[in-house]
Amino acid sequence: LKTIILNPNISVSYAGGVDTAQKAIEELYKLENFEIGKIKSLLLKIHSENDCETDFLIASLENQPLLYKISDNKIDVSNSFQWIGDIRGFNLFQKEYLPNLKSQDPKHISTVHSNAFDKVIESDQIESVGGFHITAHRTKFGIEYLFKMSLNMGRSETMTLKQGTNIIPWG
Repeated sequence: LKTIILNPNISVSYAGGVDTAQKAIEELYKLENFEIGKIKSLLLKIHSENDCETDFLIASLENQPLLYKISDNKIDVSNSFQWIGDIRGFNLFQKEYLPNLKSQDPKHISTVHSNAFDKVIESDQIESVGGFHITAHRTKFGIEYLFKMSLNMGRSETMTLKQGTNIIPWG
């Protein structure tokens, strides 16, 4: 899982070294409270101490919706978009996303975004991208995981998850 929801107002995503990300997550959960300033400082410190091998993206709804990108030993802030990870993966995402964006309807944007992300995961062009797609999105309750999961293991299988406990077959 590359996105962790810390509380309804803050989530943290990562790209790069899994060991560094695991260390960061463990350190985050040691904090007494999830205050955005402490989170930014801690993740920048861990990023810098580990040769910038792992980038972080913090989504915050605290005062206003903001995205904090921790990369190249600095923090960049935006109220519209940020990206972390392989630039070739981002370029493929843009190639799949932009031409298919036909309206400003939030459901349309979400669908086009999800489809473009799935195309990147399914592509064999980008070795550093793969696995499964889980979306965190903003709701009236704050940041939540979207109740949808997609896993790419080389063979397509569709299943519908119902509310409650679901057993996902493996293999």
